[in-house]
Amino acid sequence: MNSIGMFADFQYDAFDWCLKNGIRIYCLPAKKGQALLEIEIYDNGRITRSGQKYPKKDIDTKIWELYCHYYINHVEQV
Repeated sequence: MNSIGMFADFQYDAFDWCLKNGIRIYCLPAKKGQALLEIEIYDNGRITRSGQKYPKKDIDTKIWELYCHYYINHVEQV
């Protein structure tokens, strides 16, 4: 299931805003034989790992969801 479509209206705005504000979200490289990937968030020098692992087929969707989450939470607070 690909849920990126639900973010189609503002996902690129969210991505652009995050980059301009020092937020990067990416998956960590998988170790040999590892089927699940972990996400890391770099927020202006503070690094947080997701703590949860995702199948490769779901990782891109989760990253987009996180960019949108950061955008919504920070922009609405302003």
